[in-house]
Amino acid sequence: MHLFDIVLSGRAYAVFRGQAGILRAYRGEGSTFAFGFQEAIPYKLMHPLERVYFFCTPIHPSSFHLLSRRFHEIYPSHRKQTPSAIRALMHRLADAFGERRVDSNDPDILQVGWITLDSADETVFWQTTSNPDIQFFLKVNPGYRQGHGLLTLVPLTLGNLLFTVVALTKRKLLALLYVDNGRG
Repeated sequence: MHLFDIVLSGRAYAVFRGQAGILRAYRGEGSTFAFGFQEAIPYKLMHPLERVYFFCTPIHPSSFHLLSRRFHEIYPSHRKQTPSAIRALMHRLADAFGERRVDSNDPDILQVGWITLDSADETVFWQTTSNPDIQFFLKVNPGYRQGHGLLTLVPLTLGNLLFTVVALTKRKLLALLYVDNGRG
């Protein structure tokens, strides 16, 4: 996880960036998310008025799904269209970081430089899931197995972070209730 101070068109931004590769056996626990969250929350609390973003290029459906289910506001998303100002910011950030586009006709897909390793069973799993986040990712980034990443931006606003804290707390409380009721 890295934090960059960037000025684009005269406006200052704090941009967190991070990438991680997780084997399927270790996915689902959100360990990379927890680490990033522990970095972002204190920073945002110390800089409440600053424009802070998490900017990444997920190359695997599991990574995009993790972000989509943890944050209410994420771009792009199947839930809503990306506003033109946000899309322009995403492209300016990609240029500032020297990202390489796969195709000039699709500026949202980037060549990341490494590939994801899925077994045939994993590929079938991703292709057949009904999860809307994953289906969206596969639709807009069908070349993820060739190392294509989806340009993704998460505004780290106090509201977006609060949504995440509430959602995670609710999930943990429900898990405790489920175990306490003898169902676990």
